[in-house]
Amino acid sequence: MPISNSGDLFVAQYEEYRPHLIQHLVDRKVIHWDTVIRQLTSQALHQMTFLDPESMKLILSTQILPRCSNPELYLRHGSILASGKVISALCQVAKDHQRRLPDELGQLPLVISY
Repeated sequence: MPISNSGDLFVAQYEEYRPHLIQHLVDRKVIHWDTVIRQLTSQALHQMTFLDPESMKLILSTQILPRCSNPELYLRHGSILASGKVISALCQVAKDHQRRLPDELGQLPLVISY
């Protein structure tokens, strides 16, 4: 079942549902076998980053970035797509709040082991 970005964002606006929805996307859809699902998921995560940038920074550093060097291609591809989209959104958040990007990203582990 494809992800509907508008539907996801509608549900994500409610704080009680947002963490569960984001976790489902990260656990199940970022690593989905279908390329289109991975692309749509990364776009949805991009939009959800604006709703809760602090939580997304934590999820990015603890769950998404560590998967970027996984030997499984679909897992690595989805994680790289999601990382790029979330970081892009965090850059926009920093710009909107007139903050420097390093201040916005904080202590993200930007070094990925191989």
